[in-house]
Amino acid sequence: MKPLIIAAVFIILPMPPQPSEADVWAADVAAAGGLTRQLVAKYRDMHDPAALVARFFPAQAVADALMVMNCESGGDPTAKNRDSTAAGLFQFLRGTWNDVAGEMGLPAYRTGAPYVPRFAVAAAARLYERAGGWGPWSCKP
Repeated sequence: MKPLIIAAVFIILPMPPQPSEADVWAADVAAAGGLTRQLVAKYRDMHDPAALVARFFPAQAVADALMVMNCESGGDPTAKNRDSTAAGLFQFLRGTWNDVAGEMGLPAYRTGAPYVPRFAVAAAARLYERAGGWGPWSCKP
């Protein structure tokens, strides 16, 4: 009896690229015709700010980051300073947000991105790292 040889050829096709969270946010804003309270609520409910702080900040800065976040916004992702452009959990000013967000590939301030907890916490962690501490914030640990 002769051995049976079976050959198989596998073709591995690349997975299509998945859109980033920033791309999904931009598409949602566009589909809604602009920033809406419902859209902000949808994204707010998707992310626990405290868990995000633990994820994005260095371990030794987590407690201080939570204190700064609570002082700046009361932990409310939709917080907006009526006297300035400060917005979101870490109360980013428009110019600071656009600078840090642009560096990170996050959506611009005009899209409402500072109100998205994941974006706000990630940007705050980057700014904290860049500044070497809490200098950019009004509230200090």
